[in-house]
Amino acid sequence: MVTTKGHRTQWRPLTFCPTTVATYLEVAREGYARAVGYIPRGTGSAFDDFPFILAEVSCRFLAPAGVGQNLLVYLRTVAIGRKSYEFEYLVTDSESGVSVACARSVQVYYDYHSARTVEVPADLRGMIEEFEVN
Repeated sequence: MVTTKGHRTQWRPLTFCPTTVATYLEVAREGYARAVGYIPRGTGSAFDDFPFILAEVSCRFLAPAGVGQNLLVYLRTVAIGRKSYEFEYLVTDSESGVSVACARSVQVYYDYHSARTVEVPADLRGMIEEFEVN
């Protein structure tokens, strides 16, 4: 399962490797965006609907995860800068609670049309801050 403060999606991995973990983190980011109240612009373009670049991602594997094992991904914002924000993740076994991986990512807000970084919008910053406090 991918969990972001009440947002859950079921995951039963066929494998547990860097590629699949990256997918789990991406799904968690999308769920988090919806949970904080971010509404994609609905253009059908990922560049317009999710205007950021994944600038950095790192993952540490802590324990093995097996085929069919239910996993939870917890995500929280740990920093919001002028043009970027940082997430931390914890992937756990949903039944035992054992931590199987931890990760971190940095997203940079980006205008794909002008090909430049831009400031994190004040309304998005406010939604994240309110969500993290409550």
